[in-house]
Amino acid sequence: MRKLIDNPILILIIRAFVGIIFIFYGVAKIADPSQFANEIGNYGMTPDFITHILALVLPWAEMIVGVLLLFGIYQNENGLLATIMLIMFTTGVVFAFASGLDINCGCSGGNAQQKVGWMKIIENIGLIILSSIVTITNSKKFTLK
Repeated sequence: MRKLIDNPILILIIRAFVGIIFIFYGVAKIADPSQFANEIGNYGMTPDFITHILALVLPWAEMIVGVLLLFGIYQNENGLLATIMLIMFTTGVVFAFASGLDINCGCSGGNAQQKVGWMKIIENIGLIILSSIVTITNSKKFTLK
């Protein structure tokens, strides 16, 4: 198993895949922070001032982590940051789904409307697994740092 996790080609593909997703989602939210703030607010989990801070900071964090993953800069550390963000996002989706909320997840800004539900939870779990692999790999080939 360790040999598979440390395969440099596999890690490059995983890193690029997760990085591109983070870049795409980050840029989509940066384009319309007020819409993203509304989507965060739909979860009903944070006070308004936290919602607005998250709407401004989170997309930039996603985009930066995505770019760093794409280029393999501190891949293990950024893999961990991606994993933590994905766990946080998945927790929100699970909470909303369990509460019976019929809302968009807010994942991709206005680009694509995705409802909270089993499909989003499964998608996020898959991304958590992939970003966790990047976090624990020993492969440093095809990285800039």
